[in-house]
Amino acid sequence: MWIVELALRRPLSVAVMALLMLVLGALSFAMMNVDIFPAINLPVVLVVYNYPGLSAIDMERRIILISERADSTTVNGIDHIESESFEGIGLKKIYFQPGTDMGAAIAQLNATAGTIATILPRGTEPPEIISYNAANVPVAQLNLTKPRSFMGSLLSGGLGFGMGAGLGAKLAAPQREVIVTVGDGSYMFGNPIPYHYVGRAENLPTLTIVANNHMWGAVRQATLDVFPDGAAAKANVMPITQLSPSPDFEKVIETCGGRGERVDAPGDLLPALERSFAALRSGTPAMLNVITQGRR
Repeated sequence: MWIVELALRRPLSVAVMALLMLVLGALSFAMMNVDIFPAINLPVVLVVYNYPGLSAIDMERRIILISERADSTTVNGIDHIESESFEGIGLKKIYFQPGTDMGAAIAQLNATAGTIATILPRGTEPPEIISYNAANVPVAQLNLTKPRSFMGSLLSGGLGFGMGAGLGAKLAAPQREVIVTVGDGSYMFGNPIPYHYVGRAENLPTLTIVANNHMWGAVRQATLDVFPDGAAAKANVMPITQLSPSPDFEKVIETCGGRGERVDAPGDLLPALERSFAALRSGTPAMLNVITQGRR
């Protein structure tokens, strides 16, 4: 009870201390950086090999095991490696020791992949190397229960592919609902006006969802992966990555007779999807401009 006794003996001092804590608390709160997904880099790298037609057993024996041995002997800081092999796809998840320089580790992985290329099956493409961080760890996963339900993850890259592929999928399976998901950069690369025009003119209604974070996210992440402590990473605004001010993408589809809508708040997404599907099922193409700026 010494605090009560002190307050009774020195009420002015206690009042000043309480006021000081209140002021410092308010200042600390005002100066605190806020980020829904803070930049927490995880010491984990995913390496993906693609070789269409190669069986899971051959993928493991002829590519993954060879790659694992090479990484274990040449790449610094590895804690352990986990791998899975499927038909045409081999996955390696490489866990590094805390404090490992991930930029140098990724460079070593690339160098090792190039070194072993001569002993892998002819035609093996260089692997895709993906660095994990708090922003790209999924908070939910899409559970697909039927084959031929998803198209994507091309080795050649995704810019400009998604929207044309969506029209092709709708043409091949007109009875199925086709959802095209792209970033704002991919949407612009995909030539949106011809895309919406062809969809309307050829009666190929699709739902297009643009994840609009107002930036070239792939360029930014690639720069951070290779030069995590470089000048661009330390800049307040990384050069050549911003797409602000963002166009009103939802209005583009309206010029071609479709239905567009902008979604700013997470709670508005499900109702917007319901309205978009209602339009889609009536034969009208729909598009959602989902603002994810600040959420990466």
